Amino acid sequence: GNLGSMETRQWLCELPPKKENVHIVKGDIDDDNSDSLERKVLQIGNFKIGIIHGHQLVPWDDQEALSCIQREMDCDLLICGHTHKNRLTNFDGKYFLNPGSATGAYSALSAEPIPS
Repeated sequence: GNLGSMETRQWLCELPPKKENVHIVKGDIDDDNSDSLERKVLQIGNFKIGIIHGHQLVPWDDQEALSCIQREMDCDLLICGHTHKNRLTNFDGKYFLNPGSATGAYSALSAEPIPS
């Protein structure tokens, strides 16, 4: 999420190996006309991977809120960002991955954001 433009989305989808391997969810600053979903679940082998941007959580990055979304999406791993803090946690037998920020983008939760 938070790609900011259709041009960025198109650029990501053109990266090898195939655009079918690019999975995007809508972020809080993405265009409302985007065809991206708020949530997405992928099945890879025996694992279900849920993807959300994270602005939907109240409070942000809260483990109980993440766990609630994980149960709603019925996934083994939930990938969720928004805070721009990279982290991997295990809670109640499920995994939660925040990939952080590739660019060190601004975060309301940190005075000094750094790339992940």
